[in-house]
Amino acid sequence: MNIIKRVILTLFCTSLLASQTMAAKIILTPEKELQYQQMVLQAVNQYRSSKGLSPLVLKTLISEEAKQHSLDMANKKMPFGHKDFDKRIMHIKNHIPSFKGGAENIACFKLPPKEVVKKWLTSRGHRRNIEGKYNLTGIGIVQDKKGWLYYTQIFVKNDQVKKTNLHRPVSKFLKFLS
Repeated sequence: MNIIKRVILTLFCTSLLASQTMAAKIILTPEKELQYQQMVLQAVNQYRSSKGLSPLVLKTLISEEAKQHSLDMANKKMPFGHKDFDKRIMHIKNHIPSFKGGAENIACFKLPPKEVVKKWLTSRGHRRNIEGKYNLTGIGIVQDKKGWLYYTQIFVKNDQVKKTNLHRPVSKFLKFLS
C-alpha cells in the first residue's frame, strides 16, 4: 500500500509541477508587449521615486529604437549586447531637442518585467542607469522562437520635454487599445 501511495503522490506532484511550468510560459502578444512595456516603466519609476528621483517619460521614438535592438538580438542579426549603441543614440539625438546623453539596459530572460527590473537593480551598471539623471525612456521587448524575452531600455536626458508628434507618449496607444 505504501508503494501505491508513493506512486500516486509522485504522479500528483509531477503533474502539479508540469501545470505550473505550463502556466508560467509567457506568450508575448502585441497587447502583452504594451502591458510589459508599461510594467517595466512602472517598476523603474517606482524605484526612482523611492530614491527621490523624478519619473521617466516613455517616448515612442526611443521605444522604437529599443524594440529594433531587441528584435535584432532575438533574430541573431546582432549579438546580445550593446553593439551599435552609438548609432541608436545618434538617431535619437537627431530627433530629441536639447539632447544631453543616454544609456541602455538590456536583458534576456523568460521572466516577466518586474523580475527583470529586480535583476537590473542587482547589477551596479544597470542600477546606475536606472538612477541616472535621465528624464526620457524607451522600452522594447521582443520574444524569440524559443520563448526568450529580449528587453532593451534606453534612457535619455534632455533639457526640455516637448510633446510633439515624433515624441508622443506610448500611453496614448494603450488608451486606443482599451
